[in-house]
Order: sequence, then C-alpha cells, then structure tokens
Amino acid sequence: MDQLIHLGNILIFASFSVADILWLRLLQIVASAAFIGYFAALDLAAPIAWNVAFIALNLIHSLRLIRARRPAPLTAAQERLYLRVFQSLTRREFLALLGRGEWRDVEVGERLVAQEEPLAELMLVTGGRVAVLVGEDEVARLGPGNFVGEMSFFTKSRPSASVFVTAPGKVVAWPADALRRYLEPQKEMRAKLERIIGADVIDKLRAAHDGLDLTLERSTDGKLRR
Repeated sequence: MDQLIHLGNILIFASFSVADILWLRLLQIVASAAFIGYFAALDLAAPIAWNVAFIALNLIHSLRLIRARRPAPLTAAQERLYLRVFQSLTRREFLALLGRGEWRDVEVGERLVAQEEPLAELMLVTGGRVAVLVGEDEVARLGPGNFVGEMSFFTKSRPSASVFVTAPGKVVAWPADALRRYLEPQKEMRAKLERIIGADVIDKLRAAHDGLDLTLERSTDGKLRR
C-alpha cells in the first residue's frame, strides 16, 4: 500500500509542475484516487472523505474547462467578422463579446457619434462607409473592420469628432457603459480588445500620415485593403 501514497505524492508534485490548469486538476484527481486507496486500506474515514471532496471539486472545474475549450460554432457572418478583426480572441470570448452588442443597419446621413457629446456606444463598422468630421472638415473615411468611438471609449473623454454614415451598411454597437462594466473583471479579454483596437488606431494613423483615403477594409485574413 505504500506505493499508493508515493504515487499520490508524485502526482501532486507533477500537477504543480504543469502550466496547463486542466492537466493540473486531472493529475490531482488521480492523486486523490490513489490517496483514497491508501487510506481505505488503513480504514481511515476522514482522509477518504476529504479526498472525495477534492475529487468532486477538481472534477467540476475540469468539466468547466473542457466545456470552455470546445469549439464554438459561428454563423457565416460571425465567422467573417471574427477572421477580419477578432482573431486574437478565442471564439467563445468573441461570442461573449458579440452577445453584449447588437447588429444594426445604418443609413446615409445617420450620425453615429457626435463631437463633444458623451459617447453612448462603441461601434464597429461591418458594412458601408462612414466619414469622420471635425467641425465641418472631413478628416477621414472608414469602412468595414474599423472601430468608431474607440478612443473616447477607453479614455472616457468626449469625442473630438463626429461620425456620419456615407454609404448604407451595418455596424455592431456596444453600449459604452455596459461594455466597460463587463470588461472590468475580464482583465485578459480587456487587454486583448485593447490590442485589437490599438492596431486599428495605428492603421488609421499610418494611412492618414501617408495621405491615403481612409476607406479601409479588413479582408478575411485580417489585413487591410485600400
């Protein structure tokens, strides 16, 4: 029976040596099973009960991890958007984020963002074109794959420009305050989203510096087409 106690401790040691949390929990389940065998031979009820509890807890968390890692099915439209913009998120993170926004049709002349007024929504253009105006001057044109209101969303400042629709299309719109509250405890997802939006801002600045028409469109491989 001594082999069981040694096996259990070896497995516990091994579980602390792996980086994958799922493997850590699976190894601890097997270790607890070995301990149960050892303590059963000694007729020690209390250690057996504790190890049954450890197995139950680790099993619950293991099943959650396995479920979270299963492929998340996407619709054709969601798949295109995911490949175009959100590949650094997992598909489940993408679906969770998308579920907090809404797809919306937009028409020519519709104002999406008002200069110097509180930002109501963070938006992502998925179809059509929009123009960015500072006062009466048009400073940029954006298209599918570009965010609208992203700087104000993260800085909580008022937008420095207005955004109007110039060609009918679609946007995904997230209520700004609700999305901030959702992201607050989601540190990893927030960091990923910041990198995604940061890349979009850099593309806009680079295109503006080069004097290009900012009618940008991200292809399904995430690259920009002009």
